[in-house]
Amino acid sequence: NGNIVFAGSDLYTTPNYLAIYTSHEDNILNITERYRLINKYVYEKTIKYINNTIMLLLSDYSLLISNNNGEVWKQTKITNDEYDSVYSIDYDGTTAVAGGSTIFLSCDNGNTWIEKWLNLSMTILAVKIHNGKIIAVGTSKGEYRYGMLLISNDNGETWTYGNIPQTEILVDLSCFNNNIIVIGNKGTIIVSHDNGDTWSIKNSGTTKNLFHIDLYASVSIITYSFNNYLLSNDNGDTWVQKTANNNMFGVTYNGIDASTVGNNVAISRLTGTDFIALSTEPSHLHGCE
Repeated sequence: NGNIVFAGSDLYTTPNYLAIYTSHEDNILNITERYRLINKYVYEKTIKYINNTIMLLLSDYSLLISNNNGEVWKQTKITNDEYDSVYSIDYDGTTAVAGGSTIFLSCDNGNTWIEKWLNLSMTILAVKIHNGKIIAVGTSKGEYRYGMLLISNDNGETWTYGNIPQTEILVDLSCFNNNIIVIGNKGTIIVSHDNGDTWSIKNSGTTKNLFHIDLYASVSIITYSFNNYLLSNDNGDTWVQKTANNNMFGVTYNGIDASTVGNNVAISRLTGTDFIALSTEPSHLHGCE
């Protein structure tokens, strides 16, 4: 719909607050504050915006939902178990999935949730719904941590562990057509061009921990190390290291424009192959979609 949602938490005010803003890609600097909550936080992998529905996962694992582009909001709980955690959400317009200490599924647009994997040996850090699959990445539990990937082909009823050729903790993924790109610690990038059936390691050119990825068509953008990003124009096979003039956490790309948000610069936009800072207000943004 051309709209973009930004969210962030200002930790330097008393009391702390979470603010949610929207703008339009045609005039990204015309920013409207939609909602504000006291003592709440949001992170870069916890926002989903599709059609007119916005979902934001809060730091207490509750979910904010708006079905009219941010005009009216309601709050639901994904889990009432104090031992559960939730770090990522995804939504395809009907089904929503959340991942953390286990995997949760909603078939009514995020209003009610059920647990779909009870004996999970991994912590889910990012989850996506794509081409009839649910794909989750994260880290093993226990003293020695290594990256793990989990796939369901039947809406969460059964799961298999992906055969991935690396051991670093995996933190995020993005999908387009049959291409899936997974990123992780120490510059880890693994790519599938066959919808997750086989995987190969790609050279990122960095050993820094990677933060966040968005993929559209053949173009991929990864943020890492605050003001650095990686750019690929061939479905993730090769990468170029770039430096921006501002910190970047969340990133969103729609095939025409790419936007990022960060602490000291609210919004930057990809111009050619370089991100240009557009705005310093509102600051302390962490996620965008």
